[in-house]
Amino acid sequence: MDQIGFNVVLVEPEIPPNTGNVGRLCLATQSTLHLVKPLGFSLEDRQLKRAGLDYWDVQFRRGDFLVFGRETKGLPENLLAANEPGCITIPMAGTRSLNLATAVGIVLFEAVRQQRLGENGVE
Repeated sequence: MDQIGFNVVLVEPEIPPNTGNVGRLCLATQSTLHLVKPLGFSLEDRQLKRAGLDYWDVQFRRGDFLVFGRETKGLPENLLAANEPGCITIPMAGTRSLNLATAVGIVLFEAVRQQRLGENGVE
Protein backbone atom coordinates (compact mmCIF):
# COMPACT_ATOMS: atom_id res chain seq x y z
CA MET A 1 0.00 0.00 0.00
CA ASP A 2 1.40 3.40 -0.94
CA GLN A 3 1.78 6.08 1.71
CA ILE A 4 -1.53 7.96 1.84
CA GLY A 5 0.02 11.02 3.43
CA PHE A 6 -2.74 12.69 5.44
CA ASN A 7 -2.22 14.45 8.75
CA VAL A 8 -4.91 14.13 11.43
CA VAL A 9 -4.80 16.82 14.14
CA LEU A 10 -6.67 16.46 17.45
CA VAL A 11 -6.84 19.75 19.36
CA GLU A 12 -6.89 19.21 23.15
CA PRO A 13 -8.38 15.68 23.11
CA GLU A 14 -9.88 14.62 26.42
CA ILE A 15 -10.86 10.95 26.19
CA PRO A 16 -8.02 8.39 25.93
CA PRO A 17 -9.92 5.62 24.10
CA ASN A 18 -11.02 8.07 21.38
CA THR A 19 -7.43 9.14 20.81
CA GLY A 20 -6.36 5.49 20.74
CA ASN A 21 -9.04 4.69 18.15
CA VAL A 22 -7.98 7.65 16.01
CA GLY A 23 -4.38 6.47 16.31
CA ARG A 24 -5.39 3.06 14.92
CA LEU A 25 -7.25 4.76 12.05
CA CYS A 26 -4.10 6.71 11.26
CA LEU A 27 -2.01 3.55 11.36
CA ALA A 28 -4.46 1.75 9.08
CA THR A 29 -4.34 4.58 6.52
CA GLN A 30 -0.62 5.33 6.93
CA SER A 31 -1.50 8.83 8.11
CA THR A 32 0.22 10.87 10.82
CA LEU A 33 -1.53 11.76 14.10
CA HIS A 34 -0.73 15.13 15.70
CA LEU A 35 -1.91 15.93 19.25
CA VAL A 36 -2.21 19.57 20.32
CA LYS A 37 -1.76 20.13 24.06
CA PRO A 38 -3.04 20.39 26.65
CA LEU A 39 -4.22 16.81 26.60
CA GLY A 40 -6.94 15.69 28.98
CA PHE A 41 -4.92 12.56 29.84
CA SER A 42 -1.39 11.19 30.02
CA LEU A 43 0.09 9.53 26.95
CA GLU A 44 0.94 6.68 29.33
CA ASP A 45 -2.79 6.14 30.05
CA ARG A 46 -3.69 2.42 30.00
CA GLN A 47 -6.97 3.08 28.14
CA LEU A 48 -5.13 5.05 25.47
CA LYS A 49 -2.64 2.27 24.89
CA ARG A 50 -5.36 -0.42 24.79
CA ALA A 51 -7.63 1.50 22.51
CA GLY A 52 -4.73 2.01 20.66
CA LEU A 53 -20.60 10.54 0.63
CA ASP A 54 -22.16 12.62 -2.15
CA TYR A 55 -22.62 15.55 0.20
CA TRP A 56 -18.87 16.28 0.28
CA ASP A 57 -17.66 19.00 -2.11
CA VAL A 58 -14.13 19.09 -0.70
CA GLN A 59 -11.19 17.73 -2.66
CA PHE A 60 -8.67 16.20 -0.28
CA ARG A 61 -5.01 16.23 -1.30
CA ARG A 62 -1.97 14.34 -0.11
CA GLY A 63 -0.50 16.19 2.88
CA ASP A 64 -3.75 17.88 3.97
CA PHE A 65 -4.27 18.50 7.68
CA LEU A 66 -7.60 17.23 9.00
CA VAL A 67 -8.20 19.15 12.24
CA PHE A 68 -10.70 18.05 14.90
CA GLY A 69 -11.60 19.76 18.19
CA ARG A 70 -11.85 18.30 21.64
CA GLU A 71 -14.73 16.04 22.55
CA THR A 72 -16.74 18.41 24.75
CA LYS A 73 -16.33 21.73 22.94
CA GLY A 74 -15.12 21.18 19.39
CA LEU A 75 -12.76 23.71 17.86
CA PRO A 76 -12.49 27.27 19.19
CA GLU A 77 -14.74 29.75 17.39
CA ASN A 78 -11.79 32.01 16.46
CA LEU A 79 -10.01 29.09 14.77
CA LEU A 80 -13.17 28.19 12.83
CA ALA A 81 -13.73 31.82 11.79
CA ALA A 82 -10.14 32.20 10.61
CA ASN A 83 -10.43 29.10 8.43
CA GLU A 84 -14.07 29.30 7.38
CA PRO A 85 -13.55 28.55 3.66
CA GLY A 86 -11.75 25.32 4.53
CA CYS A 87 -14.18 24.10 7.20
CA ILE A 88 -16.47 21.18 6.48
CA THR A 89 -19.11 19.43 8.55
CA ILE A 90 -20.42 15.90 8.60
CA PRO A 91 -24.11 15.85 7.63
CA MET A 92 -26.23 14.25 10.34
CA ALA A 93 -29.79 14.20 11.55
CA GLY A 94 -31.26 13.33 14.92
CA THR A 95 -28.11 14.04 16.94
CA ARG A 96 -25.94 17.05 17.65
CA SER A 97 -22.64 15.17 17.73
CA LEU A 98 -20.72 12.02 16.91
CA ASN A 99 -17.96 10.27 18.82
CA LEU A 100 -14.61 11.86 17.92
CA ALA A 101 -13.12 8.62 16.62
CA THR A 102 -16.21 8.06 14.44
CA ALA A 103 -15.98 11.60 13.03
CA VAL A 104 -12.28 11.19 12.26
CA GLY A 105 -13.02 7.84 10.60
CA ILE A 106 -15.68 9.35 8.33
CA VAL A 107 -13.48 12.21 7.17
CA LEU A 108 -10.23 10.25 6.94
CA PHE A 109 -11.71 7.41 4.92
CA GLU A 110 -13.41 9.88 2.55
CA ALA A 111 -10.00 11.49 2.02
CA VAL A 112 -8.43 8.07 1.42
CA ARG A 113 -11.25 7.14 -0.99
CA GLN A 114 -10.69 10.31 -3.00
CA GLN A 115 -6.93 9.74 -3.05
CA ARG A 116 -7.33 6.19 -4.35
CA LEU A 117 -9.82 7.27 -7.00
CA GLY A 118 -7.35 9.89 -8.20
CA GLU A 119 -4.49 7.41 -8.32
CA ASN A 120 -6.55 4.90 -10.29
CA GLY A 121 -7.77 7.51 -12.74
CA VAL A 122 -11.40 6.75 -11.90
CA GLU A 123 -13.82 9.52 -11.10
